Amino acid sequence: MKAKLFSRMAAVAATLAVAWAVAPANAATVDWSQAAKVAANSDVATGGSLVEAYSFNATGSATSPDVNNVIFTGVKAGAHTLTFGSNSDTLVDSVTGTANLGGYNGYGSPTALSSLTAYDSLLTSGAYDSTSTNNGTLTLSLNNLTAGNTYQYEMWVNDTRVNSIIAQRFVNVTAGNTVGLYYQTPASTSATKNGGEFAIGNFTADATSQVITIAGNTDAQINAFQLRTGGALPNAGLVTNSGFESNPVSTNGFTAYTAGSTAITGWTVDPTTAADNGGVQLLGIHFNGSGYGIQFAPQNQGQILQLTNSTTAAGGVQQTLATVTGQQYSISLDLAARYYTGTSAIALGTLDFGGTLFNLTGTGAFNRYTFTTTATSSSTLLDIYGLNAAGTNVHSALIDNVSVVAVPEPASMAILAIGGAGLLLVRRRKQA
Repeated sequence: MKAKLFSRMAAVAATLAVAWAVAPANAATVDWSQAAKVAANSDVATGGSLVEAYSFNATGSATSPDVNNVIFTGVKAGAHTLTFGSNSDTLVDSVTGTANLGGYNGYGSPTALSSLTAYDSLLTSGAYDSTSTNNGTLTLSLNNLTAGNTYQYEMWVNDTRVNSIIAQRFVNVTAGNTVGLYYQTPASTSATKNGGEFAIGNFTADATSQVITIAGNTDAQINAFQLRTGGALPNAGLVTNSGFESNPVSTNGFTAYTAGSTAITGWTVDPTTAADNGGVQLLGIHFNGSGYGIQFAPQNQGQILQLTNSTTAAGGVQQTLATVTGQQYSISLDLAARYYTGTSAIALGTLDFGGTLFNLTGTGAFNRYTFTTTATSSSTLLDIYGLNAAGTNVHSALIDNVSVVAVPEPASMAILAIGGAGLLLVRRRKQA
């Protein structure tokens, strides 16, 4: 019988507990890296061997930038179904019988990349679904694959134009799992043009074709992609959707998830039967929380997760990780406190030990914390949850960039890296 996960208790300070328990694991079709903001030529992966690389535009092969020694062959976008390359890949818009697939060369280049001419060129152009009803979808089919081979797919979206609507655009890129990519982050201004995002996904082909679906909250868009064989996945920790970017919300808003929800990719919101049954909220990348008592600066300028959707109860999220018995793992996360006036305490600890083990003054700024623990099973449940005092001005934890990676040496006890301010002890739960 599976063990009861945790005993729950009340606390007067906002408390973040990281719990480690045994549970079954799930597999994914594509393992995505966390979405990342465009930053340098090194964004373009070079591991393994290049299969193909393409840049979509309005002019064709005349625009074929070479970035980090990868040449992206220019492809002119148009018609309903675009067939291109030696592998006869296809890019299809969402409305059959109409030519809504357009090419555009005016998306602009990020100010931060002004000295990188080729990368700028890659990001300035792209293909888009100009469906009049919006919420367009592009379907990319990668063909002539070898079943059983491991491939790496990397994709970019970018639109630096200063416009409040463009600043809220994103696409969900889906191939088994989903990763969300924003067209610009944070919002561009007249002084600074901010770039979009890219992500990398690894998969083992189970057929000669692989379908990638690109769904936009307005017009769907793709600037460029490359396909490689092999290659290591960056940020390849055990946690799926570690930065909470796979389910984009309105960039200046938030989405609420109730207890038990499985709608956040890779995560399950802690259930109604738990003490922390208050649900959670995903906050958008440009969310202005001043009217809600929230002040923060996300580490990666992306979405963050608030561990409550209630004034009477905390919330939490959990997911199952495939682990190796006896293997030591490093658990890291970015943490901030929500507050209304002054400061409030935020605590990290496991309920196994009871009480508050470490207090952090809440200033709204994120800090990163890391500790280690050892897996006792091939399948481990990671549960991250808060404990709040009930009331109108409920205080809660804000988290981002959760990472669990294997480390070489075993340990029986975890130590939280907090600069000497305190210790976090983690004890594993045994099966009943």
